[in-house]
Amino acid sequence: MKNSILVKSLLLSAVFMLPQLACAYNFMVNGLCYNKNSGGASVTVTYQRTSSPRYTNLTGNIIIPETVTYNGATYSVTSIDVNAFIGCDGLTSVTIPNSVTSIGYGAVSYTHLTLPTILLV
Repeated sequence: MKNSILVKSLLLSAVFMLPQLACAYNFMVNGLCYNKNSGGASVTVTYQRTSSPRYTNLTGNIIIPETVTYNGATYSVTSIDVNAFIGCDGLTSVTIPNSVTSIGYGAVSYTHLTLPTILLV
């Protein structure tokens, strides 16, 4: 009897966790997916799907914003995840703001990038 209740509880827990496991990001705004960074003040642009293409709806020119607002909180966009846009053949360019200080390996491929101006001193 106790084993039956335990098994049912575990199965019920697994059912409620499935939507969370299927989601590769914390939130989406204007078609781009974001994960909150440690500390909670900044975010990383990430991917929508764990398989290629990482996004199913991105085409043309993408402009990554310096900040993004979600549920009343505003976050600084500071990085782009590894392989974030892999397989997104419809992208023609990605404009990256000055706030981005880290771009993961393979974030974009075969896409024109507009990078922020870097001042060398």
